[in-house]
Amino acid sequence: MRQLKHDAIMESEILKRWSSAPNYTGEDFSDCYVVSSFTRDSNVYEVANFIAIASYLMDVEPESEKGWKIVRFGHWKHGYLFSILVHENSPLLSLCEALVQTLHENPVFDEDVLNECEDLIQQIVF
Repeated sequence: MRQLKHDAIMESEILKRWSSAPNYTGEDFSDCYVVSSFTRDSNVYEVANFIAIASYLMDVEPESEKGWKIVRFGHWKHGYLFSILVHENSPLLSLCEALVQTLHENPVFDEDVLNECEDLIQQIVF
C-alpha cells in the first residue's frame, strides 16, 4: 500500500476500488474498496470465501461506516450482488489486502467453511 502525497487517502495496490455502472442510482461507495463479492450465480468457493472473510472481519472489528461493511445490490443480470467493502481510510485496509493476497495464493480461505457449504448443498440437492 502506498500513501498519496496530495491527501491522506490510502491507495491500495491489491484491492479494486468500488465503482458503479453509469445508470446506477443507489448509494455511493466510491470511498471504499471491494474485498470480496458473490452473486446468485457464484460457485461454492466464492460463497464460502465471502462467508469466511466476513466471519474473520467480524472477529476483528464490528461493521461500521468507516471500517468495513457488507452491502447488497440488486442487479438486472445477476439478481443480487453482495460485497464486503472496506473504507479507504480504515485501519483494516492493510489486513483486507493481506486477506485478498492470501486468496491469490490459495483459492480457499477456510476449508472448514467450504466443507460446511458443500455439506449444506449436498443436503439440499440430495
